[in-house]
Amino acid sequence: MRGRVLALLALTGLLVLAAFTPAAVAGIPSNNPDWSWQNPLPRGSTVNGIAIADDGDIWTVSDGTENFLHSSDDGATWTAVGAASSFGADRIVFPDKDHGYAVGTDTVDPSTSCGIVYRSDDGGRTWDSDRLIYGSDATFTDLSFPTKGAGWVVGADGIVLATNDGGSSWDIQDTGRRADFEAVCFVDTLHGWIVGSRGTIVTTADGGQTWSRQAGPSRTGLSGVTMAADGSHGWAVGMAGTIWRTTNGVSWSVQRSPTGEDFSAVVCADASRAWAVTRSGSIVRTTDGSTWRLVAHVPEGLWTLAVDGSALWTGGDSGLMLRSTDGGATWTRVGSGLTSRCLEDVDAVDRTRAWTVGERGLILRTGDGGATWTRQRSPVTNTLNGVSFGTTRSGFAVGNAGTILRTTNAGVRWARAGRPLRSRLVSVCAVDSRYVWVAGNRGTILRSKDGSRHWKRQKSHTRADLSSITFVDRRHGWAVGGKAIMLRTTDGGRHWKKRILRAPIRHPSPQAFYSVCFVDRTHGWITAAGLGLPGYSILRTTDGGKSWRWTDMDFGSFMLDVSFSDRRHGCAVGEQSVMYTSQDGGRTWDFQGVTDGIAGLAAVDMVDATTGWTVGPFAGVPQLIRPIVRQTVPLCRQKAC
Repeated sequence: MRGRVLALLALTGLLVLAAFTPAAVAGIPSNNPDWSWQNPLPRGSTVNGIAIADDGDIWTVSDGTENFLHSSDDGATWTAVGAASSFGADRIVFPDKDHGYAVGTDTVDPSTSCGIVYRSDDGGRTWDSDRLIYGSDATFTDLSFPTKGAGWVVGADGIVLATNDGGSSWDIQDTGRRADFEAVCFVDTLHGWIVGSRGTIVTTADGGQTWSRQAGPSRTGLSGVTMAADGSHGWAVGMAGTIWRTTNGVSWSVQRSPTGEDFSAVVCADASRAWAVTRSGSIVRTTDGSTWRLVAHVPEGLWTLAVDGSALWTGGDSGLMLRSTDGGATWTRVGSGLTSRCLEDVDAVDRTRAWTVGERGLILRTGDGGATWTRQRSPVTNTLNGVSFGTTRSGFAVGNAGTILRTTNAGVRWARAGRPLRSRLVSVCAVDSRYVWVAGNRGTILRSKDGSRHWKRQKSHTRADLSSITFVDRRHGWAVGGKAIMLRTTDGGRHWKKRILRAPIRHPSPQAFYSVCFVDRTHGWITAAGLGLPGYSILRTTDGGKSWRWTDMDFGSFMLDVSFSDRRHGCAVGEQSVMYTSQDGGRTWDFQGVTDGIAGLAAVDMVDATTGWTVGPFAGVPQLIRPIVRQTVPLCRQKAC
């Protein structure tokens, strides 16, 4: 998987970018149709490919079922188009405004993948898909269609497929190379180039009937290739800032690069103008064919480029899209985003009001059901890990280094609420404006019964790190954490009883419990994860925690949070962005699919039968960032804490 990070509200670069002009875009459904994106917009999935079908007619592809996005007004508004595969696509092209093609890869099982080609003959309104190749290395990486009928697809382990009838049939072509091909470019139906691992360049002058190898300056891996219409001038880019140029379509020479970052894509408009982007967020260009300059840099990785005259588009991690209308001299952000900081928790008090907290003291609030989110002033820069509101105005947030914050006016002002210790605090539960409990590392439990003026450390009888705490009233509470620890109190925490909840099958590694939710004194749930036990992920009790039953989930995944509104209706989220719902108190769970573009969903809060929010990390490096997704169909109601 490619690295994913959340899109920034304002882009920064080594050179000044054009003024930020966010598009008026609404939330696009995720590929779980019951949920829609709220940050970033139009969607947070990594943009794998971009195509310009016509003036103002833009297409992007990402991972996931609904991840063909289309704009007919130059990115001002977007619509999601479903495809016949749940794994999305990696590259897309439109040889004309009516005919579009895309490639992607499905995972059949852990050892088998399947290369897929998508085709549209109606301007993208509908897409058909064909599964063409199966195998351990059946991965498609790029495609090129110089006309609506003639096209080529390339992939891992030397895969080359060709069609002369618009994808109705495909023939395998043998280049004589087993390299992992990364990019392909045909300037007409005869002349094409393919680049890939170990500096591989192969070319054909007869439509692929025969292929020959061209020598490059080194064995550096190549990731992109582009050729001008004359078939003589072109560029190939690759790892560690590699840029090669040809002026005769045959021999290649090294050009000086303004960056040492790994390139991901390159395009050109003619023999002298070309652009390239890197996996680390840099944009470079040449206007004379020889000298390359860095023109912009963003925190997100960039993976794709498209050019049509002076119009350029690039896209990358966290749904980032940039557009240039002046030949790449300046770039503007398409869409909008709240923050690039990591979000850790979310808490809602009703259908319209919710808060989320995260990295570097970040606090965000919505008062209109998530249509807009605003940043609230925070007095700290430590990461905030948990948030809980006991009333609509009284709330608490906790974080690293013993951070505790309080607001009494719905977040208009947040203030420190003491620092009784320096431990990492990860979870907070307020039952009203006065009584609040906090849990953290090394068995830490704190209680205040005067709205945080005074804190008392309670004896948890464990040194295990605690990850979640919840109370249903001022007396009955539960906490969970590592080493299969479950704590229970019936007197407000003056006495905590410890239990070790073992998994129903033998395993040397104990379960780690991530979250606990109770809706009353008897009915509760715990999410769990343990090495080698991904299926046993949720526990439930109907007697206040005296006894527990484990649930074996159909789709094995570590579940990270659970939220029940009453004794029957609940929602659970976890790693690999899986989501489950239950209508029978957790006896059985219905798999709701995955949320595209996210490595996992870390927290969920349902406030009634139709509304809730979840936050979760993107996959990979350089950091884990969380988007905000809102649910709009019945699942469950507000959880106790």
